[in-house]
Amino acid sequence: MLLSHPNVVRVLDFGYHEGSAFLVMELVVGLSLDEWLFACGGLPTLADVSLITLQVLSALQAAHAQGIVHRDIKPANILIVDTADSELEAKVVDFGLAHVEDPEDDGPTLTQQDAIAGTPAYMSPEQCRSLAVGPSTDLYAVGCLLTTLLQGTPPFDASSAIDVMAKQMFLPPGPLERPANAEPIPPLLERLRLDLLSKQPHSRPKDAETTAERLREALSERAHAQRLPPRKRDVPTGAREDRAPSWAQPALGTSPLAREVEPLKVSLLVLAPHPDGWSDVYLAGLAAQGIEADRTSAKDGDVVVVDAAEDLDGALATLRTCGETPVIVCAARLGSDEMNRLIEAGAADVVRYPISIDTLVKRIRRVSKRRKQGSSG
Repeated sequence: MLLSHPNVVRVLDFGYHEGSAFLVMELVVGLSLDEWLFACGGLPTLADVSLITLQVLSALQAAHAQGIVHRDIKPANILIVDTADSELEAKVVDFGLAHVEDPEDDGPTLTQQDAIAGTPAYMSPEQCRSLAVGPSTDLYAVGCLLTTLLQGTPPFDASSAIDVMAKQMFLPPGPLERPANAEPIPPLLERLRLDLLSKQPHSRPKDAETTAERLREALSERAHAQRLPPRKRDVPTGAREDRAPSWAQPALGTSPLAREVEPLKVSLLVLAPHPDGWSDVYLAGLAAQGIEADRTSAKDGDVVVVDAAEDLDGALATLRTCGETPVIVCAARLGSDEMNRLIEAGAADVVRYPISIDTLVKRIRRVSKRRKQGSSG
């Protein structure tokens, strides 16, 4: 048996019947995690959150050690069972989308190449892009699961699956939304949640075992006293309700952050397709951060973005037609000489391939800010 673990529903047998594959699995009497959360009538205690998450991580640690990536960790695929001593027991089910990493097997995976597999509300950014998956993919889903346990809903929600996937790829997770009378969230726990939800796989915790260690530490008062800086003795602590952080958002237009993310219009010119260049999914990413991108030959936006691929001459020719509008050129195979030629020809900024939506957003806002400062001066 490839995978045997107390927190994984056991597969007892498999075979084929009349041309269809089947699995024989152990009978588990319990509720799915989403059913269990509904039955709770409110948010679970931090003790229960820790118990369930640690068991899921233990199951994933065993799976990852066998080269198995689940790819669909979500409440519906976790069963909550009452044991004889009334302790909660979590069991991970449905490895139907699992990917088995076999160095001796260069054949196709369980899903077609470039197909998107998973549940949008719990999918990692790399899954949303149909890129290669690994253990960190499951850890991102654990971050989504932890968010659901702590606030009752996953980190991102929208009216369509495509919009949810765009948020998974491009938007940072927001602060937790919990009732006023809920247990306070330890800072180390929130830090772990945000690390699990990092857009880049290498920025997440190293593995499931490391994540479990950090979760135990996050809920340990002693660990907090060691890891977090002590309060200065001459600062009065005040009443507990006075020390509680306020998540109230300032009115639009009164916050410096709100002014930084004012809407912008970008004219996008794609000179040639390139695998590391522009993708239409970036439109949703820009829109999610207040930037409207118009893929047209017009150059009437606040900023013009030219995706030149390897057409340096085409980029130089385009720069001569953009007048006073600042131009950002994205291109492949850019050395210092090529970048200097583009800057000398009037490019406001140059971005090397591969295009990163976060980098592009920063460059667009920086160039737009410089333009406004120049016109006001």
